[in-house]
Amino acid sequence: MSVRDPRILIQILDDLIQEIGRCTERVRNTLQKASYTQRCAQEQIERGLHSANVFKDWVECDRENVQDADAEVANLLSKCSEAEQVSHETLDEVEEVFHYAQVTLQQWKQELNKALAWLERAKARLERAIQEENAAQRNWESAQDEMKQAEIRWQRCLNDTERRNCNREKKAYELARLNVKQALERWQAAKIEVSLAKEEVAQAQARVNCCRQAVDYAKQAVAQAQLALEHANQAVNSAERSLEEAEASNRFMVSAQTKVTEETDLTEQMILAVHQAQTLTSEAQIHYQNGEYAADSAQRLATLGCQELEYRVQALYSFNSSSSQSEKTAGNRKSILHSINPIKSQVRATINITEQTYSFKKTDNEKLQLFIERARAKASGVPVEVAEGIGFEKFYIETQLDPSKYWDKQFHHNPEEDRRRVDAFAISEENGEDVIHLIEIMRSGKQFNNQKGRKFKQSEIYGDTLGRFLVLKKPVKIKYVFLEKPETHQINNLRKALQQGIEKSVQERFKYLTKEENQDSNQLTTDVNIDVVIESWSGGN
Repeated sequence: MSVRDPRILIQILDDLIQEIGRCTERVRNTLQKASYTQRCAQEQIERGLHSANVFKDWVECDRENVQDADAEVANLLSKCSEAEQVSHETLDEVEEVFHYAQVTLQQWKQELNKALAWLERAKARLERAIQEENAAQRNWESAQDEMKQAEIRWQRCLNDTERRNCNREKKAYELARLNVKQALERWQAAKIEVSLAKEEVAQAQARVNCCRQAVDYAKQAVAQAQLALEHANQAVNSAERSLEEAEASNRFMVSAQTKVTEETDLTEQMILAVHQAQTLTSEAQIHYQNGEYAADSAQRLATLGCQELEYRVQALYSFNSSSSQSEKTAGNRKSILHSINPIKSQVRATINITEQTYSFKKTDNEKLQLFIERARAKASGVPVEVAEGIGFEKFYIETQLDPSKYWDKQFHHNPEEDRRRVDAFAISEENGEDVIHLIEIMRSGKQFNNQKGRKFKQSEIYGDTLGRFLVLKKPVKIKYVFLEKPETHQINNLRKALQQGIEKSVQERFKYLTKEENQDSNQLTTDVNIDVVIESWSGGN
C-alpha cells in the first residue's frame, strides 16, 4: 500500500470517528452518572434537612416539656417544703392537745372521786336525818300522850270537889304541853334536816353524774388526740417523703435541662452540616449545568465533526474509486451530508420559545384563546370531545390521524394510547394548506424540574412529531399553556425535550435517505417555522 494511499486516511478517519463516538458515549455516561449522583445528593440533603427539622421540632417540644415540668417540680418542691413545715407544726400542736387531754382526764377523775365522797357524806347525813326525824316523831307522839294524860289528871282534879289545890296537876299539864311543843319543834327541825339532806344527796348525785360524763368526754378527747397524733406522725412522714421525691425530681430536671441543651447543640450542628452540604450541592449543580452545556456543545461539535469526517471519508472513497457508480453514490452522499447541516441549523433556529402572560377571570372563558383552537378543530371537521377543566376546556381527539397523509410510509404513527390524548390536537387550514396545532395545558412547570419526568418524555414525543412534519414540509405549531408562570430552568428543560425529539426524527430521516441512493436529497430542504408559545395565565377575582 502506497504512503499516499487514501485508504490509510480512511482507516485513520474511521478510527477517529469511532474514538469520537466512544468519547461522546463516555461523556454521556459521565453526565448520566453525575446527574444521578446530583439527584441522590439532593434527595439525601432534602431527607437530612427534613430529619434535622424534625429533630429540631422534637428538641423544641422537649424543651417546652422540660420547662413545664421544671416549673411544676419547682411548685411541688415549694409545696412539699411548706407541707413539711406545716406537718411538724401540726404535730407539735397535736402533742400539746394530747397532753392537755390527759391532764384534763386526770382532773375530772379527781373531781369524780370528790363527788363520790360527797355523795357518801350526803347519804349518811340523810340517813341520820331520817333517824332523827323518826325519833323526833316518836318523841312528839309520846309527849302528846303524856300531855293528854296530864290534862286528864288536871281536869279530874278540878272536877274533884274534895281537892282544893290542883297546882301540881296544872304544872304537870303545862310541863307536858311544853314538852309537846319542844318535841314538835324537834320533829319539824328533823324534817327540815331530812329535806336538806335529800337536797344535798341530789346535788352530790348530780355532781357525780356530771363528773362521770366529763370523764367519759375526757377519755374520748384523749382517744381522738391519740388518733390525731398518729395521723400527724403519718403526715410528717408523708411530707418528708414527698419532699425527698420532689428534690429527686428537681435533680432529674437539672439533668433533663442538660440533655436538652446537648440535643439543641447536636441539632444545630446537624442543621449547619446540612446547610453546608446544601451549599456544596448547589455549587455542584452549577458545575453540572456548566458541564452539561459544555457537553451539549461538544456533542454538537462532535456530530458536525463526524459528519465532516464522514464526508471526507466518502470523498476519499470517491477519490479512490474508479467506477462511475461509486462516484455517483459518493456524490449523492456528499449532497445529503451537505444538505443535513442546514436542516439541523434550521431545526434549532425554529425552536423559538416566546412567553406571553394573560390575566383572566375564571368566569370569563370567552377571553381564552383556546376557544379559537376549538373553533379551528370544529371547522376542520375533526371529531372532538369536550371536557370541562379549570377555567378552560380540554380537547380529546376521537379518531387517529391518518399517518399516510402527514408522513411517508417509513414513519409509522405510534401513539402512546389508542386514543391519542393531548389537550388539543387540531388541524386548520391556513393559506391553502393544513396546519397541525398541538396544545398542551399544564397547571405549572414543576414536571419540567428535571429531565426524567413523564411530561419531559411526552414533550420528546411531541418534538419527534414536529421533526417529522418539519422534514415533510408540513406546517406545525405547538403551544404550552401554563396556569402558573414556569421558571427559567423549566423552560430550558422543555426546550431541550422538544429539540431532542426533533433531532431524533431528523436523524432517522437522514439514516433512511442514506440507505436510499436514489432518494432526492432536495426533500430535506424546508423553510417551515415551528412556533412554541408558552402562555402563563394569572387568575383574577
